[in-house]
Amino acid sequence: MQKFFVLQVVRFVLVGIINTAVGQSVTIFCYFVLDNIFTANIIGYSIGLSISYCLNSRWVFGQNRHLQWLSFFRFLLVVVVSFLINIAIIYGLVRLGCPYVFAQLSGAAAYTLTSFLLFKLWVFR
Repeated sequence: MQKFFVLQVVRFVLVGIINTAVGQSVTIFCYFVLDNIFTANIIGYSIGLSISYCLNSRWVFGQNRHLQWLSFFRFLLVVVVSFLINIAIIYGLVRLGCPYVFAQLSGAAAYTLTSFLLFKLWVFR
């Protein structure tokens, strides 16, 4: 059981790296093609989130079903909640006088932990 949990965490981190790399690459490519920051980011983030949902649901958390709209809605809700926690931590730590890089890394850690736990316990259970 502990081995499986560690494997899940490793896969989750790998999915995060993959969806970030692809999403950012698409964003940058779209910016140079479209010359529009807003549109490029919407396209890049949409693709990154889609990759994240697909890989997390199947590879990390073992869902064998096709797209489930309820789990996709929950997934998006968890992403928003995790992002808000991330921003609150960064903002709070910077206001308390912590260096920005420390605050950013703390926020990213909170985002990762929050999203993993909520994906595991609520979205893909």
